[in-house]
Amino acid sequence: MKINDLIKLSEIVTPNKLKELAILTPKEDSTKISVLYNYMVEGKHKDENELMELLYPKHDNKKTYYNRLKRQLGERLINTLFIIDANQTQTQTISQAYYYSYKNAVAVKILVGKRARATALVIAKKAFAIAEKFEFTDILLYLSKELRTYYGTVARDRKKFQYYNEKVKYFANVFLAESTAEEYYSELTLLTQSRSPQIEYREIIKSYADEVGELILQYHSYRLNLFAFTIIAMQYEMIHDYENTIITCERALNYFNKKKHLASQAVIFTFYFRKISSLILLGRLETAIDAIEKCLDLEAPGTPNWYKLQEYRIIVNFHSLKYQEAYAVYLSVIENKSFKSQFPDIKEAWYIYEAFIYYFYIQNVLEGIVNDRLKKFRISRFLNEVPTYSKDKRGMNTAILILHVLFLLHQKQYGKIIDRTEALRTYTHRYLRQDETFRSNCFIKMLMQLPKANFHRAAVERKTKELREKLSSVGIIQNQSAEVEIVPYEVLWEFVLESLDNKIH
Repeated sequence: MKINDLIKLSEIVTPNKLKELAILTPKEDSTKISVLYNYMVEGKHKDENELMELLYPKHDNKKTYYNRLKRQLGERLINTLFIIDANQTQTQTISQAYYYSYKNAVAVKILVGKRARATALVIAKKAFAIAEKFEFTDILLYLSKELRTYYGTVARDRKKFQYYNEKVKYFANVFLAESTAEEYYSELTLLTQSRSPQIEYREIIKSYADEVGELILQYHSYRLNLFAFTIIAMQYEMIHDYENTIITCERALNYFNKKKHLASQAVIFTFYFRKISSLILLGRLETAIDAIEKCLDLEAPGTPNWYKLQEYRIIVNFHSLKYQEAYAVYLSVIENKSFKSQFPDIKEAWYIYEAFIYYFYIQNVLEGIVNDRLKKFRISRFLNEVPTYSKDKRGMNTAILILHVLFLLHQKQYGKIIDRTEALRTYTHRYLRQDETFRSNCFIKMLMQLPKANFHRAAVERKTKELREKLSSVGIIQNQSAEVEIVPYEVLWEFVLESLDNKIH
């Protein structure tokens, strides 16, 4: 067993649980197995060679002894997993029911193997009742088979044999439906993360969505509905049908909210969260804020999901032209104690949002005093420190290119904007040719007209009139996600025009 496996097991089997169950007795506290365990829980995950030297300083075969010790500790921790929740009420929550049901299903299997079928029967019937309430199909299928065998071969009760025989047939079908939906979901997750053109697998996901849509009409399994609604939502997201994405999420929430004992916070969060981008792109900003707030009630501050929700919050405020509220969201994130330890992609996204906040600050649309960090914002440092997004050429990278031009225009550095024109032309040709990038393509081409019009406002408006009309003809709903257009291009264009005058430069 690897050291990381021991660390994970030690995080689950805590010292308090061991103390309650007397797994490590006082007599054992000084043994090497206790020493190794304590190093795991105290976070002293030394180099393996150091641990070997610490535990077996004078042994020639220290590696052999050390590996045996790790194996012994791992086996003891695994055994302890089966009893750490023994005193919890098994019907209180779905998570407690989960552990209760699986633990007792294993107990039944062991007792059957020990030829103690009568005892196994008592446990199986209790576990079956709990598993049926919480729709644990795989356990129900296994227990139904054991109960069918018992009543057919031991008790020889035809009525009960037939009852559980029907259960076996039903749960076998449900299990197959769940397995199919899970297979499709896993495959689609791989496909959507690949670089293959979406058109190649659009028909695949449609066929999968149609099939699971039929399955949930036949079976009302928690697990089946979870995967099925997710697949159907993925299908609509892929074709940018945001209306039906929202409808699918609402159907899912309606289903799970009717099963309060089954609806875990994670599932409710998932479908509220999935609606948000679609709501933003449809312009239903108040409803989007409501969905964000519901998700925030289910998510602890400082987690990756919390940061993503704050992204949606700031984008909604940008789209609502609520710059002060956007600044407040920015502060809540930047000043969170966990921000510095976040993954680079999260921090980089917030540096871009910070750049937009700074732009609105220098455009005098923010009122009151701003924090020192924003006052010390340096455009050159931003452009140097925020790396080029290689995986999202049409998203955040587009925002960086646009911000660069906006800042240069504010500073009236017309020569540098001219120097940037070729880079903009190359970018639109290389990355902004697909349908979902139409608006970004239009806006960057509008910016490319600035040098051609000598930065003369009237001339710029004249040269960009047709592009401006094209931009308005295709709404923001055309975008693939809300993050593509952090601030509506129509709004940014007004700031561009305000930065110009009717002089030739």
